Amino acid sequence: MAKKLFDWCQCRHPRLARMLQVLYALVLIACIFGGGFATGSLLAWSNAGQALSQTRADYRQALETMARAVDRAAGQSFVAADKAEKAADQAADAIEAAKGAAATAGSAASKAGSAATTAKAAASTASSAVRKVEKALTPPPPPEPKEAPAWLGGS
Repeated sequence: MAKKLFDWCQCRHPRLARMLQVLYALVLIACIFGGGFATGSLLAWSNAGQALSQTRADYRQALETMARAVDRAAGQSFVAADKAEKAADQAADAIEAAKGAAATAGSAASKAGSAATTAKAAASTASSAVRKVEKALTPPPPPEPKEAPAWLGGS
């Protein structure tokens, strides 16, 4: 039916038939380019969605790692604080013992020496505990950045 109509139109109106052929060719070319554009857009959206989901997974993993490190550091700081408190109590007791030893005559020198030794050991323990707290509170280094996917122009 369309062939007969076209043949009739070509015989009676050749210019109109030629314009219809050109219009038909332009519509076909537009459909080809439009289909290619639509296919490319869908492919790009799909790739972008996959890249975003991978990035989200990487961020979640990094956050979990940081949360574990913070929990570990917090636990270590509590332990170090307890040790520092005990060391401070020992130092206070040693000072009191040194005062009592200095007040008494006779064997005061030996008691003062042992009290001084105890105070020195307590101060050393307190210093060590403070260093451990500082070390525990030092943040971990940031994770190594991952390479960009090839489709982003990375190497």
